[in-house]
Amino acid sequence: MENPNKSAGILAMAATAFLWSIAGLFIKVIDWNPIAIAGMRSFIASIVILIYLKRPVIHLSFPQIAAAIANAATMLLFVSANKTTTAANAIILQYIAPVSTAFIGAFLLKERTRIEHFVAIPVVAAGMIVMFFDELGGGRFFGNVLAVMSAITFGFYFVFMRMQKDGSPLESILLSHWLTAGICVIISFFLPLPHVTAK
Repeated sequence: MENPNKSAGILAMAATAFLWSIAGLFIKVIDWNPIAIAGMRSFIASIVILIYLKRPVIHLSFPQIAAAIANAATMLLFVSANKTTTAANAIILQYIAPVSTAFIGAFLLKERTRIEHFVAIPVVAAGMIVMFFDELGGGRFFGNVLAVMSAITFGFYFVFMRMQKDGSPLESILLSHWLTAGICVIISFFLPLPHVTAK
């Protein structure tokens, strides 16, 4: 008999992949600047996570803070990338994250890199060259660079979350949303106010 927890986990991953994919679409559809979008989505997410956690355990350890900063950077870069390149490029380029995670983990966590990690490097590099070569003249190069940067910060985020696997890493996610929302509020004072429309 199949483990119900395993089935639930598989369904959760499938739902995550679906939601992650349509995130780029909705970022494109909303006619706001990326700072306003990142700030609002983090504000809403922080409320949901806070309701779920009820009593968050915030001890401000290095891994907790580092994961929060890395995730905040990832969200800001990812939203900005979606606004300056295609949503598909922004998401596909984030697939570099597992490779970067493997090597960052080897450096910070002393985890052993496996042969598939080294095999993935030329494959990922070839894919990036194809995408970047096509976009060099299309005005999307900057967005692709932001997407690559978001994949690298995403890798750091995973490693710092792994450092606190025996703790309560969800608080890092909460802190990252507070940090993102706070940064965006400050920057938004110097930007035009977003218009709320039905779309």
